[in-house]
Amino acid sequence: MRYLLLPFFLLLTLSCMEEIPEKQASKPRPPEKIEEKKKLVTEELFSDRLANSFVFPFEKDGDQAYMKKWRLTASTGQPGENWQFTGTEETAPVFSIAKGEVILAMNTGKNEYAVEIKHEYVENASIKTVISSYDHLKKMHVKKGEQVAKGQLIGSFRHDSAVSCFYFTVRENVLPESPSTRLEKEEILISGDNKGSVSPSAFIKKHRQTYTPKGKALLLIAVKHEYKMYVYKSGKLSKTYDIALSQSPVGHKQEEGDNKLPEGEYKIIQKTKGPFAGDYSEYLGSRFMRLNYPNSYDAENALKNKKITAKQAEQIISANANNKEPNKHTGLGGGIGIHGWAGDWPLNSKHLTWGCISMKNTDLPVLFDEVPLFTPILIFP
Repeated sequence: MRYLLLPFFLLLTLSCMEEIPEKQASKPRPPEKIEEKKKLVTEELFSDRLANSFVFPFEKDGDQAYMKKWRLTASTGQPGENWQFTGTEETAPVFSIAKGEVILAMNTGKNEYAVEIKHEYVENASIKTVISSYDHLKKMHVKKGEQVAKGQLIGSFRHDSAVSCFYFTVRENVLPESPSTRLEKEEILISGDNKGSVSPSAFIKKHRQTYTPKGKALLLIAVKHEYKMYVYKSGKLSKTYDIALSQSPVGHKQEEGDNKLPEGEYKIIQKTKGPFAGDYSEYLGSRFMRLNYPNSYDAENALKNKKITAKQAEQIISANANNKEPNKHTGLGGGIGIHGWAGDWPLNSKHLTWGCISMKNTDLPVLFDEVPLFTPILIFP
């Protein structure tokens, strides 16, 4: 492996050069070993069980008229939401908020039922899980283990019953306890100490549409532990390329100078052909495809961890929404992309770059000509 030992004044110069990816720390880091993963990422990404959108449990086929018959009541201090039916019908149907699997369907006593459904979806190159819970149902039309579709009838609520409100919760990345531990005083309890509970309405509004890799006409998937990049067309594998990674290949890029390759959902926002200017431009090879790092998720997390200011986060989120290059002069760094290398890769390592994906110089022009601007790329550990 060739490491670049740069004097301080030269680092300052490189940070201002548009053609060269982001400024990095000059001290080389020892190689890190990437742990092998047992299951292929792509097997999960293209699964038919993944949800592509979420709706309210009172919607079916976008029927807003029926939705208007429900009213969100005042908060009771519980993590979920109480909804009251204001229509004149004797019973009100309740639907699944997305595609998923019924993991709980039981009589809770007093002739009432509760249903819980596990939903999986893709967000920022991660497969996430949410549990939707439906309580105080008077009828139940599903059973445990059943696969349900978005908008499928799962039960009904009787608004003239002793319980005047339908109770609805959403929990993120938390699997429920076993049913035998969750029945107490004839009521379904929220798992554990309610951790993972989110506002159901806010979650649904944010996830009206989710990322669906299977539906993309063209999609790049880079898997770091495989040292591979896959080209998918309409959900079918088209090509596979060998890739080299950053000098610190393990983990997601969190700050400028950490020599890490980002992990998440990105897109190609700039394509440039060489020759490039600068003393170290040879390490880009003949072409450079810039990615929109940091993305909006990076900005939100960095703001939460006080690594960037609110103004910087707003600039990054706005740039991403408008397919512009996000601010690369924050604590998160920037200038991440796909490029070639100065000749052949070293034989003893594929941990070469300061945070980019490196391709073989023979493969780079082929991919460059094949992918248009704004082609999405998912980067996995």
